[in-house]
Amino acid sequence: MIYGDGGTGKSGVLNYAAAWAHSRDWVVLKVRNCYQLSQPQEFFKKDSNLKIDPWVKHLDSRLFIDELQSSRLLYEFKKSNKDLLKEIPVNMDLYGKFNIAGVHDDEPNPVPNIYDPWRKYNFYDSDQFLMDFEIEDNVEKNRRYRTRLQVELPNPKTLWDIVNFASRDKLWSINALAECMEQLSNQDKYPFLMIVDQFNW
Repeated sequence: MIYGDGGTGKSGVLNYAAAWAHSRDWVVLKVRNCYQLSQPQEFFKKDSNLKIDPWVKHLDSRLFIDELQSSRLLYEFKKSNKDLLKEIPVNMDLYGKFNIAGVHDDEPNPVPNIYDPWRKYNFYDSDQFLMDFEIEDNVEKNRRYRTRLQVELPNPKTLWDIVNFASRDKLWSINALAECMEQLSNQDKYPFLMIVDQFNW
């Protein structure tokens, strides 16, 4: 972690680290602006020419999916690592275990129905306040989430196959990024660097 006040050169150091890693054939996943990724509504409202898609709740995991932001991140990852991604084979023992929201089959529920003893209610209890049209809208939007990348791309040979396929439809962006990170984290031929900037906004 690089810590410092605004304007002290943290982003410059991270950019240098990314360039250094690329020059040595490392695979680099760079999140240029964590604030933009996590709070797009705040970032994009400053510029009416920028497009923002509404988040959709993935009903199984209760995570919110932002297809637009994830597709942009996937595009940058694909563009900056093209040659290496074409060389890295897919370990099929690891592949296909992530759902459309990027949750691994062996991971616990990312949003558990915890009980708050102070408020005396469970987290999911808020569902009772949803209007009928909200419930119907969530169910309708989640119809396209009842699948995963492995179903449409059962036998990818390289990581390039995964990112190239996923770049055709924003639907697959999060799933593809999760699959690639899993593959890269479980091999030792190509060093993998993940950089997240603007974390201290």
